[in-house]
Formats: sequence, C-alpha cells, structure tokens
Amino acid sequence: MQKKIINSILISILIFVFISCNTNKFILEKIQGTYIQKENKRIALNFKDKNFVIVDNFEPTHLAIQEYKCCDTIAYGDWSLIKNQNFISLKTNEVLDTFYLNIDVEEKNTNEKDITFIIDNPIEKGYKNLNSTKELLYSISITKQDGEIVEKTSTNKIISISNVNEISMFEITIYPKCNIPLRHLSAKVVYTMPYTVKANNSNVFKVNISDLTYKYLTLKRMNKDYVRVRNNNKLIWDGKEYIKK
Repeated sequence: MQKKIINSILISILIFVFISCNTNKFILEKIQGTYIQKENKRIALNFKDKNFVIVDNFEPTHLAIQEYKCCDTIAYGDWSLIKNQNFISLKTNEVLDTFYLNIDVEEKNTNEKDITFIIDNPIEKGYKNLNSTKELLYSISITKQDGEIVEKTSTNKIISISNVNEISMFEITIYPKCNIPLRHLSAKVVYTMPYTVKANNSNVFKVNISDLTYKYLTLKRMNKDYVRVRNNNKLIWDGKEYIKK
C-alpha cells in the first residue's frame, strides 16, 4: 500500500515537471514579437531572442507644440521567464543601474582667489551658443579643509565660489528642469561620485561627466519588473494590456 502511494506521488511529480517544462517552452517560443499597448497604441513592447525594447512610436505633426530631443526608446535590456510561472522579468543594464555617475577631473592652480568649476557633458556640448536655454541645474557641494561644507547652485557650466581657499572634496548634483524636451524623464536627480582633491592649492576644476546624456535621463530603469503572460497574444505590464501585433 505504501509503495503504491509513493509511486503515485512520483508519477504526479513527473507529470507536473513535464507540464511545467512544456509550458515554459511554449512561452519562450510564443513570446517573441511585438505587443502594442491597448490604451496607448504609440507604445510597443518588443521581444527578440532574450532581449526586449519598449518604444514610443509618436510621430510629430505640424500641430506638435514641442519637439523632443530624445528618445523614442523608453527602455531596453534583457528578459527572462520566471520558472514555473506565467511571468516575465525585465531588467535594464549598462550605466542605468545607478543614478551616480563617474567623473573625470582636471585640476589647475591659477592666481585667482575664487574656486572655479567648469562642467562639461554631452548635453552642454550640444548647445549651439552660450545663450541657449539651459536645461540642467547644477548644485555643487564642496568640503573645505576644516570640514565646513559650502554649496552653490547654478544653471551655468562655469561656477565660481568666493571666500573659499583650499578644499578637500566636492560632489555635484544635477537636476534636469521640468520643461526639458524629453518624451520621458526617468532620472529626475543625478549625482556624481564624490571627488577627493589631489593638490591642496588647486582652485580650477574641469569636470567631465561623459555619461550625462539625454538618453541617460530618459531611459526607464527596471530591475525585475514583472510582465504577466495572460496568453500568447496578451501581456499585462505596469497595469496596461499589450496585444500582440
């Protein structure tokens, strides 16, 4: 009797494993393709191999009151199937995993009394002239040799701070303005890694933030965002239905 019970349990487990494996294989094969958001047909979720990309297919017209600088891609990365469940996990990659950016700093010493920061990044380089509308607000926090912290905020890429002699460290916080012409703004606040000053007498700092781009600001960050697979033609993500094209 006990042997029959054990055999029944083993058979049930094998059947469950067989069904699960076939279900996973079915989802992996059928998930490939493009899904259009039911509520907003501009938004498309694309799966190809083990990669995904979410795009906004907005087409500007003569009635458009704003021209976007970036980007039709909302997010991209890798996807994986949650084992034995009808869910897909989405994860973005690259530098998007953090809101902290590395900086390259060149230090100089001049005869000027002020501490001066010259900030450079791809967004600043894209401005056509010095009178271009500034889209970023910089807040610099410096730590003096005696431990006192001084802060200054400006939209200018060249920022001078008076009545400060030697500093030991600084970091920059970047705030994109609310009217920055992006289709989506995911990074509402960006931080630089703290920088420790190498020479005590340095008073000019050229700061390059090479990863600070429109793309970096706009792309959505996702880590284990779950997509529910209702069937091979319908997905649910972020509370919205997506129908296979």
